[in-house]
Order: sequence, then structure tokens, then C-alpha cells
Amino acid sequence: MPSSPRPPRPTAPRPFVGSPLDAEPPLLRIREPGELLAAVPYLLGFHPCDSLVLIGLRDARVMVTARLDLSALAADAGLVGHTVGALRLGGARALAAVVYDDSADVAEGRPLPWRRLIDDFEACAAAARVEPLDAMLIRRGRWWPYCCAPPGCGSVEGSAVPGESSTVAAAATYAGLVALSGRDEVTALLAPRDDLARVALEPLIAAHLSGVDRDGARSYSWATRREIFAAARRADRLPFTADSLSDDDACRYGVALGERAVRDALWFAIDERRLDGRPLWRELSIRLPGPFSAGPLLLFGWAQWREGNGALARIAAERALADAPGYRAAELLAEVIGSGVNPHRLPQLRQASA
Repeated sequence: MPSSPRPPRPTAPRPFVGSPLDAEPPLLRIREPGELLAAVPYLLGFHPCDSLVLIGLRDARVMVTARLDLSALAADAGLVGHTVGALRLGGARALAAVVYDDSADVAEGRPLPWRRLIDDFEACAAAARVEPLDAMLIRRGRWWPYCCAPPGCGSVEGSAVPGESSTVAAAATYAGLVALSGRDEVTALLAPRDDLARVALEPLIAAHLSGVDRDGARSYSWATRREIFAAARRADRLPFTADSLSDDDACRYGVALGERAVRDALWFAIDERRLDGRPLWRELSIRLPGPFSAGPLLLFGWAQWREGNGALARIAAERALADAPGYRAAELLAEVIGSGVNPHRLPQLRQASA
């Protein structure tokens, strides 16, 4: 496991409910374009906007999904090809593309907007030996196929995007998948407490760092490790709120998670499905100041990614790197997410031999 430096000494929304990590991933089978469009928000975890969404399928089963900002595509000509290649590595053998643009101008007798982008996608899919399937534009709740844009078999008014009453949406909801209103709402789940509240914890953190120095890092942190395991399991079983965790315990756990051995023991337990703990990791990550928030963010992000929630996992990795620049474990999480590897197919982590 990559090493992360011990955090330096400081100088002076709604409860998250985890789900069992040993559950089978939900099976969403796609039979026609409307079902695909209904599934996208649940696959991403939020309703996208100003985006290109690529959905990788194999035997009509959704394998991997990626979302790209339309603005980023304009700045990086190779981004589509890189993403298509990553999705193929993730197990996709066919790809569908959906462009989300509420400002798109759809008019009879003119090609649909973003036609060049779809041409690029199809060329990249062919180069990667992946079958390009449907390509669609969504604008303000209606969709148009690129394969027969108006005039032709399509209507200039388009078709309504299936809502929450669709079969796929119902199956996704039953499987526990959630579609938040947008990426901002996803980001808000990991938004840190205000700076004053986080800075106010620094004296407690300093006191616990003194305990590490007095008792020795291993004896102090490993005693706390047992408490963290117990607290994480309680958070999985019982309703968990901010009041479930005292400031003193939050700071003690944050200091212990700054020790690589403690963090890795919990990381392996999460990866082996022996532990979840996402309610606890989230509370620690929003309450603790950086760099002590980085360890909980890593654990939360890895659990989310293994569950298939790449949106929250990516935000956790980004926040960890913002709070602790160069934190190698968070860099690894970001690399895994960006590679397009299917989280349900990646083998379990293994302890590096000495």
C-alpha cells in the first residue's frame, strides 16, 4: 500500500446512511433508448447538465459510466478517446453517448448540435473496437437521436425523457440507487464545516498528537484503531448524526488515521467487505481540518467507489488532495476512478510484502 506522510502539527447536511458492501451490484438491463436515458441519473448519482455521458454495456448490461464536462471537451481534443479506452478496460463492449445541453438549438432542417462531438465519439469507439450504439441529445427533458435527426424519422419536438415512473427508474430505486438533483447536491454531501468550527478543533488535535509522542505512535494509534472499528460498525447499524461523535473522539480518530498502519487496516477491512463505516468517515471528513480530514475522505471515497458511486468517490478524492496535497492514497483513488476500472471486478487489495 502506498505510504502517506504523518500529518504535521497544527499551528495553533443530512446523515449519510451506508449500505452493505457485500451486496451484489444492482443489475440494470437496457433494452431501448428510453430505458437508457432513465438509468443515467441513477448510474451517475445525479442528474447531469452540460455534459457528455458515455455508458459502457456488455450483453445489454451496464458495466461502467463516465461523465465529461462539455467545456472540458472543447479544451482537450483527446479526452473522448482516452475515456472510450478507459471504459473498454472497464469491461464495456458497446458504448452509448448522451449529450446534455439545455441551451442547444434544435431546429428542423439543421443538424443537431454537437454533431462533431458524436462523430468523434463514434470514430474513437471504432478505433477501440467497441461497438457504438445509440447517440442522443437531451434538452430540457426531451431527447433526439443523432441517427435520424430532424428532418427524417425524428420529430423536431423530440420525445419526452422517461421519468421516475419508468421501469428502469423503479428498478434502480428499488436497488437503493439515488439520483440527486445535480452535481452541486452531491458535492454538498462532503462540504466541510465552516473554517471557524474546524480551526476550533486544533487544540484538541494538538493534545492528541502529544499523546502519540508520549505513548508512542504504535501503542497509542492501535488502541484507538480498535475504537474506530467499533464506532464504524455502530454507525452502520444505528442511526448516525453529528451528535453521535464527540469532538474529542473525532480528533483522536483523525490523529490515529494519520498513521499509515491504522489507515491501511481500515482500508483493507473496507475492501474485504468486513467493514463499511461511511457515516463515520463522512462525519470525520466534514468536521476535521486538513490534513487530518484526508484519511477519512480516502476511506469514504474507496467505500463509495467499491459500491459503484464514482461521483461521490471522485469528490472525496478531490477534497482529500485539496486538504492534504500530495496525499498518495488519494492520488491512487483518483487514478483508479479515472482509469474506468469496474469497481465490482477489481481484485481485492493485497498487503505489500516487506
